[in-house]
Amino acid sequence: KQWYQRRVAITAGDHAKQMAQATQQQVVAAKEVFVQSLLNKETATFEAGKAQFGTDLSNGLRIAGTAEETQPSDGCAAIVNQLAGKVAVMYRGNCMFIDKVRNAEQAGAIGAVIIDNAEPASSGVLAMSGDGTDDVKIPALFINKVDGTKLLNMYRRDPTMLILELREPAIISQDEKCGS
Repeated sequence: KQWYQRRVAITAGDHAKQMAQATQQQVVAAKEVFVQSLLNKETATFEAGKAQFGTDLSNGLRIAGTAEETQPSDGCAAIVNQLAGKVAVMYRGNCMFIDKVRNAEQAGAIGAVIIDNAEPASSGVLAMSGDGTDDVKIPALFINKVDGTKLLNMYRRDPTMLILELREPAIISQDEKCGS
C-alpha cells in the first residue's frame, strides 16, 4: 500500500511538472477579433473576452461578417439599423451585456463585439456574464477601449468592406512569439 501511494504521488508530481512546462511554452488569448478592410488593405487582431452566453467559439468555429455600429451605440434599446448578416459593434454601459447582444440578435446580427467604455485594465479583457437565460444564440466578444477605438477608426474609413471575424486564436509557442 505504501508503494502504491508513493507511486501515485510521484505520478501526480510528474503530471504537474509537465503541465507547468506546457503552460510556459504556450501563450493563448481568450478569444480574438480579426478585422480586415479590403478597400484600405488594413488588418488588425484584438484580444477579446468571451461571453458566458450565446455560441461558444471553440473547436475552430468562426463567425465572419461586415461590421455595423449599432444605433443606439450602447445597444440597450431596440436597435434601429438593420444588422442582417452583420457583426454588431456597440459600447459597454447602461444595461447588461446579454441585453445588448439580445437586441443585436433581434436586429439580425450574426455576432457582436462590445467595446469597453473605460480605459483598459491591467488584467486584460473580461468575460461577459449573462442573466441565467439561454435565449441568445449569437457569439459575442468584449474588447478594450483602445482596441475598440482602432476598430471603429478602421470601420469609419471603410464602412462597407470591413470584414470582422470572431474566432478562437491559434496556440502560439513562446519561441514563435519571441521570433526565435
